[in-house]
Amino acid sequence: MSELHKFMFERMPVRGMLVRLTDAWTDLLARRASTGAYPESVRMLLGEMAAAGVLMQASLKFEGALVLQISGDGPVRLAVAEIQSDLSLRATATVVGEVAAGARLEAMVNVDSEVGTDLYNPSMPFSRLGVTRAEFRPDLLEGIEGLHLHALCENNSDVLERLIEKFEANFGEFL
Repeated sequence: MSELHKFMFERMPVRGMLVRLTDAWTDLLARRASTGAYPESVRMLLGEMAAAGVLMQASLKFEGALVLQISGDGPVRLAVAEIQSDLSLRATATVVGEVAAGARLEAMVNVDSEVGTDLYNPSMPFSRLGVTRAEFRPDLLEGIEGLHLHALCENNSDVLERLIEKFEANFGEFL
């Protein structure tokens, strides 16, 4: 990895890390060039995954690999970034179709997907992502110590705010 800088603003509850993957990223792309360069959108996706993985791995306190993986049925069937505890990294993608310049994640991974489609709706029949209020069983909560709430990454914070409001309205009594 090229650079990792931690920062903190004095007298403010703000801290973070800045990562630059210049050398590591250049080496990775040079190795890939021998077998055919990735389309620009795929390079951007892998770069974002690698940078996010380095930031996450730098925050963890364990020896091992952190692996980020995205898979789907679009032209990008698989994208993987692996970051070791020493922050060395590798990334690869399986591309089986045309990827337009500037393509967003949903266009690369799922051909017919758009944000807000039923593909990401946890309340659709046969979904493994969640249940509706009518299907919810409070008797199964015993022993639950955490909660995972997710809005599609490509959405803005206002979508997450509405999701939290809706969740609290429907399930707040169980928190």
